[in-house]
Amino acid sequence: MSRLLSILFIGALIGCSGRSESNSSTMQNERPWGGLKVQQVGIPIEQANQVVVLLHGYGASGSDLVPLADGLQGDKRTFVFPAGPIPLDSGGVAWATSEDEVRSSEQALIGLVQHIQKMRPEAEIAVGGFSQGATMSSLLTDKGLPIKHLLLFSPGLLVESFSAASGDGPKVMIAHGTDDDVLAYSDAEKLKELLISAGYVVNWKPFEGGHSILIETLNEAKAQLDKSSQDP
Repeated sequence: MSRLLSILFIGALIGCSGRSESNSSTMQNERPWGGLKVQQVGIPIEQANQVVVLLHGYGASGSDLVPLADGLQGDKRTFVFPAGPIPLDSGGVAWATSEDEVRSSEQALIGLVQHIQKMRPEAEIAVGGFSQGATMSSLLTDKGLPIKHLLLFSPGLLVESFSAASGDGPKVMIAHGTDDDVLAYSDAEKLKELLISAGYVVNWKPFEGGHSILIETLNEAKAQLDKSSQDP
C-alpha cells in the first residue's frame, strides 16, 4: 500500500490517494457500467473480439474522445466512452476532485470492466484515456481485472508501487510529451519505472510536444491492439 501522494491536475486533483482496495461485491460494482453513463461506438459488444474503453480528461465531456475511434478502428473492435461522474461548474465533468472521489471513480471503473466481461467473456478488454482519464486507468493495473492493454496518453502519477505482474497482466503503453506543462513528463517516466519494476511489459512512447495525443501515438496504440488481435 503506497502512501498518500499529492498531485495537481490544473485544478483537477488535489491530495489524491495513490491506492485503494477493490471490492467486487460492493453494490456499486453490481450496477450496469459501474453506474457510469457511457457512449458505445462501433459493432455491438456481443459481437466484438476487442472492447476498448477510453476515459476523457478533466473538464471534458463524456464524448470528448469519441473521434479517436476512427483512428483506432479494427476488425471486430468496438469502443466504450464513459463519462466522469463529477459535474463541474464549467459544464464539463471530471473523474475526481478529491481523494474520496478518486476511490469512488476507481470502484465505478472496476464495475464497468466487470460488466463488459459479463456481456462478452470472449473479448479482450483494453482500458485507457487521456490526462486525468489516463491517470485513473493506471489505477486498474493490478486489480486482477481481465484487462489486456492499458493505453495511457499523458498520464499523471498517483501511486508509488504496483503489485507484481501476473502472467496475464496488461501490456501498458505510455505516451507523454517531453514539453507537457499540464502533467509532468517526469511523472510519466516514474510511472514507467514502477511498472517495469513490478514486471509489467511497457511500450514507452515519449514524444517532443505538449499535453496532447499525436497521430503517431494513436497509430502506435492501434498497432499494439492489432498485434494482440492477430496473435493465436
